[in-house]
Amino acid sequence: MTDAEDAVPGLADTVVVNGAGRIEIHNALYGAMVLPANVATDRLEEVRALQRRRQDLVPLAFGAGTWKAYRSAWKTFTAWCADLGYEPLCGDVEVLSQYLVHLERRDPITGRPVYKRSTIDVHWSAISAAYEHAGRPIDTRDPRLSLLLKAIRRSKKNEGVDDADPINLALLRAMLRACPPGIMGLRAKAVILTGYLGCMRRSEIEGLHVSDADLHHEYEDGLYGVRFRIRSSKTDQEGKGSKAGVPDVDDPDLNLRAALETWLEARTVMAGGRAPDGEDPLFCALTKSGKPKPTPLTGHVINTIVQDLVAEVRRRVFADEAEQKRLGLFQKFDFSAHSLRAGMATEVAKSGGDTTELMQTGRWKSAQVASRYVKDRDAFGGAARVLGMVGGR
Repeated sequence: MTDAEDAVPGLADTVVVNGAGRIEIHNALYGAMVLPANVATDRLEEVRALQRRRQDLVPLAFGAGTWKAYRSAWKTFTAWCADLGYEPLCGDVEVLSQYLVHLERRDPITGRPVYKRSTIDVHWSAISAAYEHAGRPIDTRDPRLSLLLKAIRRSKKNEGVDDADPINLALLRAMLRACPPGIMGLRAKAVILTGYLGCMRRSEIEGLHVSDADLHHEYEDGLYGVRFRIRSSKTDQEGKGSKAGVPDVDDPDLNLRAALETWLEARTVMAGGRAPDGEDPLFCALTKSGKPKPTPLTGHVINTIVQDLVAEVRRRVFADEAEQKRLGLFQKFDFSAHSLRAGMATEVAKSGGDTTELMQTGRWKSAQVASRYVKDRDAFGGAARVLGMVGGR
């Protein structure tokens, strides 16, 4: 079973002929659906083909990442129901309300939320999708649900879009210096520069192909640099695509084009001289010996790269509180791949970029959403050094 089929139950169907000679379609949500008697049994294979095609099409309603998140959320919900003796598709508003309160809880030891607002929204969307697929849509106007959801969202309004701490420019430079030697380090450098300077989501980095990176793009103002084609993203489920531009800078540490060229050259050498094809992932997985794999670097590994580099920088400045503050590490521990995107957005805002520029940099459609990604605007003490390419976006 694919991730998409397992995301919301009921996508996998079985088509049979019953004892009365009628065609039946069975699935987990609908049970047995008996087709009219005028549908002859000799059309069984035709019906099966249509059902298989439906199963292929339904997953396309959302991106693969959304289906994966829905699957995980639905499994969490059904496990909670089983523990309390509830039926997941009972439709009882009180049961659904209890689950929302369960998601809103805080850790009794740390006092921190167990789930972020965005995660609660994903769980609710997954449950709603399952009920829709079962033909039992949830009445979201029921005040027992609508008021509770409103209260939960208001209680979490100050948590931001993501709890990841932003990476400032000083920390980015320190992370680049902390990259290990060899091809692993070259890949790490190219990944974090792409995520940071491209202001990309983790899924966008993971989804890049070699042909999506134009390493010698000429911009209208005479600048040269890298231009990425982002085929789809969290806010572009239909795959209309968007662009992300990163002009060249004189600073060798922050020259993304050079970092990508060095990574691709090393990858070619380690592949026995075979250069990657245009449809190969821009950032591929590597064996322990550094041999390229055909599979893309996963979001989990991108997270690990960021967290490992931050941990190494923290180790190097462990006894220097002033340096920790300069790097934005002091009493901050929530770093992830999202810290790259949040950090770039924060730097653009700190350098004087207006709302339009901020939205263009991160490809946000809403000014309100974009502003929520800007964190610690004044937390670094004094004016931050501005990237040379910020004003050229």
